[in-house]
Amino acid sequence: MHRLPLKSIFLSPNPSPNVSRIWLVLSLLLSAAYSLPVLRQTLQPGYLVANDARQHLFWMRRFLDGDVFPQDLIADYFQSLAPPGYRAFYWSFAQLGLDPLAVARILPPILALLTTALAFHLSLRLFPIPFAAFLASSLYLQNLWMRDDLVSATPRAFLSPLLLTFLYAVASRRLVLMLGAIAALAGFYPTYVLVAAAVLLLLPWKDNLPWRWRLLGLGVSVLLLLPYVVSSSEFGPTITLAQARQLPEFQPGGRTAYFLEDWGRFWFWGGRSGLQLPLDPPLLCAAILLPGLLRLRRRPWHRFPVLRALLAASLGLFTLAHLLAFRLHLPSRYSHHSLRVVFAFGAAIALVLLLQIIVDKSRVLCYATLVAMIAYLLVYPTGLGNYPRTNLIVGNHGALYEFLQEQPRDIRIASLALEANQLPTFSRRSLYVGYEYAIPFHRTYHQEMRRRATALIQAHYSPDMGELTQFLTQEAIDFLVIERGAFEPDYLERSWWTRSYPDIAQTVEAQLYQGQIPALAAGETACTRFDDGLFRVVEANCLQSYVWERDSGSVSPGGSS
Repeated sequence: MHRLPLKSIFLSPNPSPNVSRIWLVLSLLLSAAYSLPVLRQTLQPGYLVANDARQHLFWMRRFLDGDVFPQDLIADYFQSLAPPGYRAFYWSFAQLGLDPLAVARILPPILALLTTALAFHLSLRLFPIPFAAFLASSLYLQNLWMRDDLVSATPRAFLSPLLLTFLYAVASRRLVLMLGAIAALAGFYPTYVLVAAAVLLLLPWKDNLPWRWRLLGLGVSVLLLLPYVVSSSEFGPTITLAQARQLPEFQPGGRTAYFLEDWGRFWFWGGRSGLQLPLDPPLLCAAILLPGLLRLRRRPWHRFPVLRALLAASLGLFTLAHLLAFRLHLPSRYSHHSLRVVFAFGAAIALVLLLQIIVDKSRVLCYATLVAMIAYLLVYPTGLGNYPRTNLIVGNHGALYEFLQEQPRDIRIASLALEANQLPTFSRRSLYVGYEYAIPFHRTYHQEMRRRATALIQAHYSPDMGELTQFLTQEAIDFLVIERGAFEPDYLERSWWTRSYPDIAQTVEAQLYQGQIPALAAGETACTRFDDGLFRVVEANCLQSYVWERDSGSVSPGGSS
């Protein structure tokens, strides 16, 4: 009596369709349970945006208003980085009058449910036990929500469902779906076309995909990647490893920290350089037991060729990305997402194999193990802080954003405040330079960002009003957003500018400690057009008039004589 329900519901391969449907529904319900708190956060009123969406989505305001961000280097740069399918996805919603930022708010739960269903069906293809599919999809999603991939609504948010679709197409031998998945990867996350091509190459040639299908898939991959290979970026060539070593942005604590002092962190845990082994939740560690359990159950490892090929492809491309140093972008791009699949599915299979071993010895022990396993799976995330992880940026200065929105669309804003990173998204106006946008991977763009940052710091703290106004004129700055305390000696020391531009920051700090008063500090009060107690918006034209009137003897700074 005990053995029948235990094995038929939890441990038997190819059970009745009703059993599979029950486990699929449970997987989707668990996915929805994770998504609801995310949806509550993303749908709250006010100024809200995912961290990385500030780079990848702000410029899409152009889809709704062609006059915003004119001749904006930052907007042009990030628009050029957007893959064509990703760009077309949000463009299509904009044609319906929907703001891409609003679409991004409701997208995460949809992607989560889709990912769950795909993971479940892929697991059934690899190991036809529905309970294992439930475990695989749940573990995969739990790990996925420990990062902000889905909430970001950036290209990487689409990678999980597309990668799973490709793997499912390969496992189920569906040619059209496989080619469509490769095309979709090229449209949303082009680097993973390399992973897909490597999987096709590394699958065993016997009893797997027909060789004609492989050649067709490889041919499509080459054709889709060809534009990226033959074209050159208007923003300069990709930075080299030798150049990156000289830049503070790539050092520990920098904007794009890559070179880490700890060897283990660099190779295993580094966000950009490391494998990023997915060992959380801890049940994922069961994947390490899979080879031993397969031998114990006398089941050959080659029964899972898709997982083996994916593991080999990701590790191979991870190594190649290190050797080519940024020409294939970041090494972790090739390992983290693939290893999540390998560990989640490997752990699910290993746990079911373990239960099959236990049930042959003791049904009572098997029940106890099963209850403990499911309880741990369900309870573990509740003990985590900030789970599911959203990494949302909340704009707390609505009056500032609204004031800037009321200004002409072609204005350019300059600011040293960290809040400036939110201005392109929330105020829909161009920013001169900002920490969030100073990405150092293309030389021409990065050199211009460094030039702008240095020029802004020098002008901001220069005691010479003439130098300040010359900067404002040459760089076509319309407004300066100044944070309270910006002229205190330790302001730069507490900001990101010191880490990325230590030389100029130290020079400015020395000037302030010596008592030199920045010209901007003298003129900001007369030319302030907005003040909320924390931020002041200073008009550049007024500062220029202030200099002229001061030099001509006028007593009305910023106004008429």
